[in-house]
Amino acid sequence: MLDPIYESISERLASLELPVEWYNVQYEESMIHDAGFFVEFPDRIPIDELSKDAMRAPVKIRLHTYSKALRTNDGIPAETIQDHEKKAKDARDLLRNWAPEGCKKLNWTGWQHWHRWKGWMVTFVEFETKMMV
Repeated sequence: MLDPIYESISERLASLELPVEWYNVQYEESMIHDAGFFVEFPDRIPIDELSKDAMRAPVKIRLHTYSKALRTNDGIPAETIQDHEKKAKDARDLLRNWAPEGCKKLNWTGWQHWHRWKGWMVTFVEFETKMMV
């Protein structure tokens, strides 16, 4: 049910030339790439029955933008932070108000920095949409 949305997002972000993967707790396991995106569907998806033959479901999408950010004696270099922010903003701009397969347009709903893994910068860019089921 969610794979067509994931595939659409992956294709849409291909122009940024960074890997896109389905989020599967990679921070706790292993990180393969120095930068990229994880697509997560963080919440339960309730189904609204509109009629006998039509159902609609609200979907939340969390895009993890991650970048390796090694510290120097002066902290994380400003260029590293700026580059990371640019990746997140470019992805947001590509996805905002765009409709993945089977969905309404994505509404940008949130932006949050998440520092979980030592040596990594992570920014969540969040969207909401509705899909027909």
